[in-house]
Amino acid sequence: MSEERKLAIICSKGSLDMAYPGLVLANAARMMGIEADLFFTFWGMDIITKEKVDHLKVVPVGNPAMHMPQFVGGLPGMTDMATT
Repeated sequence: MSEERKLAIICSKGSLDMAYPGLVLANAARMMGIEADLFFTFWGMDIITKEKVDHLKVVPVGNPAMHMPQFVGGLPGMTDMATT
């Protein structure tokens, strides 16, 4: 008995570094024949809103993927520098 595999992904943050994981996981699931649903909520709606999609930024504060001291991420201009 084969059951159809399904995956639901919730995108709740609207920063650039949070947009990619959900999209990549959903794409990988589809390539494996798994039904994938993305649910965008709260600030995650920025990922799919035309007026805001071009203005997504990488937020360095509290981001463990950024290899820099946390206080540096709070300095003015660091979000713009991390995004470019």
